Amino acid sequence: DAADPELAAILTTLQIHGWRITEVLNIREEHIDWQRSQIERWVSKSREWRWAVVDQGVLELWRALPKRKDGYIFSLRKRHDFYYRVDCLIKTLGLEMKYRPHNSRRGLATPLRDLGYGIDDIRDAAQWQSSQSAAIYVKDDPERIRPAFEKVRARIGANPRKVAK
Repeated sequence: DAADPELAAILTTLQIHGWRITEVLNIREEHIDWQRSQIERWVSKSREWRWAVVDQGVLELWRALPKRKDGYIFSLRKRHDFYYRVDCLIKTLGLEMKYRPHNSRRGLATPLRDLGYGIDDIRDAAQWQSSQSAAIYVKDDPERIRPAFEKVRARIGANPRKVAK
C-alpha cells in the first residue's frame, strides 16, 4: 500500500521470506549486510542468531524507509500493533478476512510446491529449521494428494498395519 510504505515493506518481507512477525519487527540496521544482501536475525523459535539471504527487492523497500534513531528498520515494536494495522487495511479494502502469520508462510510454501519443489527445497528456500515446518505451511488440496495416496495404498494394500509388522 503506497499510503503505508512501512506496512507494505513488512508484508512483503513476510510474504517473500516467511519469517515470524517478531523476527521482522526486530530487524535493526546493524544486522544487515547491504552489500551481500544478507541479514543476521534472531530466530525466536530456535533461540539463536542465523544468517539469511535477503531478497534484493525487500532490501530496497527497507532502504526507502526513513532512518530511525533507535536503529530499528520498522517503527512497530509489537506484533499486535502490526495485526491492528493490517486488519484496518483489510477493512479499508472491503475484504472479509483476518490476516494471520501463517497466511504469509502458506503464501510462500504453497506456490513453491505448486512449481514442483519438494518439502526440503521449500525448507531451504524459506530458511526454516525443519522439513516438518515446511510441510505444515503447504496448503493441501485433497484432490492434489489423491494420486500419491492411491499409489501408496496400492503398494501397502488396505491395511497398512500388516506391512508395518
